[in-house]
Amino acid sequence: TASHAYGPHHKRTIDAYQRIDGIIGSIVNRLKKFGVWDRTHLMIASDHGHSQTQDHLDLTRLVSELGYSVFEHPSIYPRKLDAAVAVSGNAFANVYVASDGRWERSLVGDELEREHQRLLETLRHRPEVEWAAYRHDNGAVKIISDSGAGLVRRKGERFIYSYEGSDPLELGFSSASVHESEALELTIDGRFPDALEQLSQIFTSERTGDLVVTSKPGYDLRGKREWPEHRSSHGALCREHMKVPILSNRPLSASGPVRTVDIFPTIAESLDLTSTKPIPGRSLW
Repeated sequence: TASHAYGPHHKRTIDAYQRIDGIIGSIVNRLKKFGVWDRTHLMIASDHGHSQTQDHLDLTRLVSELGYSVFEHPSIYPRKLDAAVAVSGNAFANVYVASDGRWERSLVGDELEREHQRLLETLRHRPEVEWAAYRHDNGAVKIISDSGAGLVRRKGERFIYSYEGSDPLELGFSSASVHESEALELTIDGRFPDALEQLSQIFTSERTGDLVVTSKPGYDLRGKREWPEHRSSHGALCREHMKVPILSNRPLSASGPVRTVDIFPTIAESLDLTSTKPIPGRSLW
């Protein structure tokens, strides 16, 4: 809350971190006093990072100006609609578009490009937009930016990635087949850590928009509905939003970068809990 209101490096934000640090110290001291610290596993992590926000793109207004009748929170009242914009963290948005007035299915590949070409071209060339992505043919995901287009496809346990023009994900390799176990480590130091996994994963959900949009650092995607005005944003796949600390008071066996989804199975193992269904992530013990 402090970061959204004042910015990630503002004194009030730093003060909030220091208060939390003091609270954690008090908890540890009490656990030691009660003699249970040696049997306690404490993990501390952030759900996401933040970046400073200087300006705002009103994505809903932009889509409306292209001729769409747009549904967005909090304007949820009955009317004839053919698009919806759902902004998250203010640097990321799902955009849904109707096909012939119907919403039953997502638009894919050539169909989306044919019916909504002006929307796609407008978004990819906006100076505030990093890139947009959408489902392509045969389960692939297409990423479009002002200077290029990429295509990521999952084939078994591997990601197949290629691009034309400039690489929108800036991965550093022109055409690659990457095993899923290597995808995080190969991209962790790039501009978009874990982008192959995250883009492939998000479009497996039927709730994901027909396309997703991510803003460049310094911008977010909410305009007049943003109150109070945000001074920092999150939700994009840029390193400032993706890379977070994970702290543990007990040594873990994992080496190299890990994902925040690994925290749940790690704590579950600490508590000797087993899941009856598959869960994402892996134990770090």
